[in-house]
Amino acid sequence: MIDTSKIHDLDIREALEFYGVEFKHNGFARCPFHSEKTASFNTDEKKNLYFCFGCGAGGDLISFVRQMYGLTFAQACNKIDNDFMLGLTSRKLTYAEQKQIADERKITESMRAWRAEEKAKIDKLIDRRRKIFKISIQNGDRYQSLVDKLDYEIDLRLSRIETI
Repeated sequence: MIDTSKIHDLDIREALEFYGVEFKHNGFARCPFHSEKTASFNTDEKKNLYFCFGCGAGGDLISFVRQMYGLTFAQACNKIDNDFMLGLTSRKLTYAEQKQIADERKITESMRAWRAEEKAKIDKLIDRRRKIFKISIQNGDRYQSLVDKLDYEIDLRLSRIETI
């Protein structure tokens, strides 16, 4: 049996950020389990749980890792143990396991950086869309096709971020 008390002692928000969830200043994030434009994913730090108001996904850190990576309970606990060096397992990791963990961390960090870059590009597109939309309203919808193209580009970039 796995003692999960150390896992439950982790700050859920910090752990979710480690796994790529990016919270906005209001405490909400885009759910990693479904496509959405408006952030509906939140945490309850007192209960150490997460919940998405959009798709209904929710639970603790172990259930998040299970769903995010398609793991069993034991595999999720081992992943969290390795990612946060909790020392739950008594055996030492092999060189191959250590290398795999290091590689996964590099991939996670590069994905986090890529998502941040893409979100910055999306924010610029959204700002551009707002400006062109205002001009379009003032000029009798002459720029509506440009607004539509920007909407398409924004949706496309959002779907790329959410599927990876």
